[in-house]
Amino acid sequence: MKAQTNIDIGAVKYDGCNSLKNKCSLGVNSSGIKPAKTNKNEQINKKNKHGTATKSRPPRVLLVEDEPIGQVIGQGFLEGLGCDFTIVGDAMSALGCFMTHDLVLLDLGLPDMSGSETCMVMRTKNTKIPIIAYTVMMNNKRMQNMCSEAGFTDYLEKPVVRELMYNTLLKYLPKRLAQKLKPPQGFSSKK
Repeated sequence: MKAQTNIDIGAVKYDGCNSLKNKCSLGVNSSGIKPAKTNKNEQINKKNKHGTATKSRPPRVLLVEDEPIGQVIGQGFLEGLGCDFTIVGDAMSALGCFMTHDLVLLDLGLPDMSGSETCMVMRTKNTKIPIIAYTVMMNNKRMQNMCSEAGFTDYLEKPVVRELMYNTLLKYLPKRLAQKLKPPQGFSSKK
């Protein structure tokens, strides 16, 4: 019999069995969170007949994370910061949709292709989009060099805190989008 771990992370509860209970009714299945189709900010993104946005929009972030608990934590952070986001659990899904996002948070340990390989493929299609390594393994120089060689813009080491994620998004998103971010509660910027 498997021991259960209950972790309550705000609006989302993870019970250790790859099942998620979300008060916001996000679609889930046994492998974790399905890619987010829309979220509350989607209505702002209506386009006119020329295909340009009629109103400003929040930043669009792609989180590529295969672990359900990492998906839950990332979702909570991105929602709290006011981002539109998509969550996918493998490299192939990420490669199919990353071009529609403003920034990518990419785990290094994916099931179908390493994060470094995924980043290299992304860079052949788009050299400008910020791609941030999002992993637990960044505490040594070898890993940092590998990420740099693969084309990552920067890295966030897990476990990440809201303030660090906020500062990273603020640093790498275009200014017009970074201004749309909501600072974490109790955050004070140092000038």
